[in-house]
Amino acid sequence: SGDTTTLDIKPDWTVDMPEGVTTLRAGYLFDGVADTYTENVDIVIENGIVKDIHPADDSLIEGEFIDASGSYVLPGLMENHTHQSISQGKALGDLWFSYGITTVRETGDDPYHSVERRESAAAGIRPAPRVFTAGPLNEGARVSYGVSETVGTVERAKDSMRLSEELELDFYKSYVRQDYTVQKAVIEMAHESGIPVTTHELYPSVANGLDHMEHFGATSRRGYSLKISALGYAYQDVTSLISQSGLVVTPTLSLMTRGGTRQVGPMSKTLKTIIDNGGKIVAGTDSPFIDYGNSLHIELDIYQNAGLDRAYILKTATSLAADDLGVGDQLGKIKPGYLADILIVSEDPLADTSALRAIETVMKNGEVVFTGNDD
Repeated sequence: SGDTTTLDIKPDWTVDMPEGVTTLRAGYLFDGVADTYTENVDIVIENGIVKDIHPADDSLIEGEFIDASGSYVLPGLMENHTHQSISQGKALGDLWFSYGITTVRETGDDPYHSVERRESAAAGIRPAPRVFTAGPLNEGARVSYGVSETVGTVERAKDSMRLSEELELDFYKSYVRQDYTVQKAVIEMAHESGIPVTTHELYPSVANGLDHMEHFGATSRRGYSLKISALGYAYQDVTSLISQSGLVVTPTLSLMTRGGTRQVGPMSKTLKTIIDNGGKIVAGTDSPFIDYGNSLHIELDIYQNAGLDRAYILKTATSLAADDLGVGDQLGKIKPGYLADILIVSEDPLADTSALRAIETVMKNGEVVFTGNDD
């Protein structure tokens, strides 16, 4: 035995922000706030930030000019439930961009790999969407995946929370086998540190102050779901708890299409009931259990088929998603002072969400990261 020394090694890095001015002319602007378009406007972007939005005027064009006067312009899309890995590298970043996705919310991976991805994307070392991450799946004694951590006691939960604080993880994932007593302590500690908590479980988690719930179905500690039946039906106790608690849910209905669509119809009715009664959702998929990128578009199409308002649907992958991540004052909208993450499509997504696939240009921080010509 001997003395130990803690080495404080924290490599310096800086956020990569472009320099320069671009004027983007939008024929139809969906800004993530209003439910309709603002037509024929110029969006002035300076050093990666939206500087001004004003009626289209050739005499006021600044810097580089991008003409989307016949197109539809909206905030870059956010995928709110995905799992990435260290093996995928730049190729996955390129794939995300090709589907209009400029932000991803990681709901479980090795915490150090997750932080590396987050910092590399922010520093411009690896072209990729912005990353918000929970780090590991914090479990009980019997873990489910290699990225799980056993957090089976309150004392161990204190260590787990310290990791979240030290790595500045964006939220905490209490996974399905974590004891409810431990989970209650986790939620209290996390909230003291300003860290939101998510889980698969609904009750008693929601009574303990849970912030976010993943999936309408998915894995459960019991081998069956307390949220939904085997055929995809939920009952009033579930819909009322979700609608009235203020809990944000990522339904991941696209995941149910892998083995057919039998459960999608009943779950879509549950979704509509929750929204009609004041519930909150954001769009996510659980990729790669279903394809990266395209699955988010499938998810939004399911919301449309469920009868949700299309402007609201777009917001579940833009402004509402940013609010849930705690960055609603920086992302998810096209407004002065916001980061210029922008998607340009050739068809009208307020007429049909499938139009989001008609991608012309994707921008992150005001820089073009994908064009339809890149296919």
